[in-house]
Amino acid sequence: MQIGRDQGHFITLLLCCLGARRTIEVGVFTGYSTLITALALPNTGYDGYYERCLALLRPGGVIAIDNALWGGSVADSAKNSEDTQAIRALNEKISRDPRIEAYLAPLGDGVHLAWKR
Repeated sequence: MQIGRDQGHFITLLLCCLGARRTIEVGVFTGYSTLITALALPNTGYDGYYERCLALLRPGGVIAIDNALWGGSVADSAKNSEDTQAIRALNEKISRDPRIEAYLAPLGDGVHLAWKR
């Protein structure tokens, strides 16, 4: 449920190269209080997270979206869970978004990088 060491090193290097001073991480592994808070809020889907983060991001900043390959499910037309469809749609949106440059890195379970122009 957590990122691998290779992915951790990659993200650390990326943050250092960017000179990042602030970050937002969406998602949680075992944070009970965060989960309770999240369950009390209305649904905010993948696209909503992406749009909100992009609005907050400075030009030259990067959004890194984990699990973009979703265990290979995004490439398997037989897999159509709600999450799989949402991740497919977000990957497609990012690949066509003129506000950013994107790269889907085959690292861990897939890290979609979106660099804001």
